[in-house]
Amino acid sequence: MEKELISRVLDYYEVKSGVDSIYGDWVVSKAGDIVNIERRYPIYSSQVRDDRWLLHLRDKTWFERTSFLAAFHRACEILGVTVTLKEDF
Repeated sequence: MEKELISRVLDYYEVKSGVDSIYGDWVVSKAGDIVNIERRYPIYSSQVRDDRWLLHLRDKTWFERTSFLAAFHRACEILGVTVTLKEDF
């Protein structure tokens, strides 16, 4: 994934903490934000505990579960939180 694109998208969403890791199209910031670079879909660290967005995301036709879950689990590690996902997610 192109560094310039990542930087531009993170700047657009005001994610200033830098990149911790990348899983497919998902970038996890050092502050625990999760951003899909290709689809321009941000999940801020303050939203990680709220599972309502998970249901919304699950219905997206472009959603790729494996990469997202890896990014989600990394964000939880950074934030020091445990989020239990519903079985059907």
